[in-house]
Amino acid sequence: MLFDTHAHYDDERFDGDREALLASMPEKNVGLIVNPGCDLPTSRMAVALAEKFDFVYAAVGIHPENCGDFEPGMIDRLRQMAKNPRVVAIGEIGLDYYWAENPPKELQQEVLRRQLRLAEELGLPVIIHDRDAHRDTLEIVREFPRVRGVFHCFAGSAEMARELIKMGWMLSFNGAVTFKNAKKAPEVIAAAHCGLSTAAVSCVTNMAAGILDQPITPEGAYELAKCSRGTPRVANRFLKRIRDFATVLGDGVIDRDVALMGLKRMDVDALGLDELDRSVLRAIIEMYNGGPVGLETLAAALGEEAVTLEDLCEPYLMQMGFLTRTPRGRCVTERAYQHLHRPVPGGATAASPMEQLSL
Repeated sequence: MLFDTHAHYDDERFDGDREALLASMPEKNVGLIVNPGCDLPTSRMAVALAEKFDFVYAAVGIHPENCGDFEPGMIDRLRQMAKNPRVVAIGEIGLDYYWAENPPKELQQEVLRRQLRLAEELGLPVIIHDRDAHRDTLEIVREFPRVRGVFHCFAGSAEMARELIKMGWMLSFNGAVTFKNAKKAPEVIAAAHCGLSTAAVSCVTNMAAGILDQPITPEGAYELAKCSRGTPRVANRFLKRIRDFATVLGDGVIDRDVALMGLKRMDVDALGLDELDRSVLRAIIEMYNGGPVGLETLAAALGEEAVTLEDLCEPYLMQMGFLTRTPRGRCVTERAYQHLHRPVPGGATAASPMEQLSL
């Protein structure tokens, strides 16, 4: 079952087939939907949809782009809507400094504070929209330590991600993290220690195979997902490569055996590490006694660009607990020695993935 945690079915673009589309969701394996409002009218519609469809829940709030006509009485109307048992959050609220025509920053900040105060009063989580306003948004949510929720489409830094997680917030990422210019996304995701579950990536892999008209068994999809680092983009890359193996060496179907054979030929191991990942760990162990070693020095030793190691390898190696960063450079952990079947020296660090978040 899929849970769509953020969908605006109140949008006018759904006017032609909104109810038919929502009615079809259960048969498409969508079992839960949260529909946030962006102003009073869309919040009212979100509540109405939640009352009509038992798998739809509403959030009510005033989006920063829509707060230009704000007056204090709007909070009372949100309060009344939020008392409906079908309302599960205050949102979508936040700050948006991207568009020049948006309401003044000071007004956005006032409206955000008022809605956070409302969420605190009602004991509801919030859905935060933060675009090009990371510092101000973080400073304001710090003022409300009892309020929790999710930063929708998170685009802040790794440091901001770590602080929010320590404060008890959740972060969500959308398709923008797959863009080529999303250079900091891997580090942020590693810092957040997040990624889709194997089951979720397996569902995505099955859908991608259907689009490619590539037969795949559930077991085959699971093996690709298991080695995908919790990332659909990686799983889809595996799928496109391994369908060639299925065509040439099998009957065209990607089953468990074909998936495992393809991953082995691609030098991807059971934890999703590829040859470059293992080369990083081996170099630190064999050439630098486990570290510390600087990134530029390590890159030169491997004949790779430093940015390649920093963007492609380090986030996952840190997330998996194989690598740590110290002020003096990179060090491998005890787990890295064990994964590469090397004897563990007395000084190796025994760091778990969660312990990496505090570094």
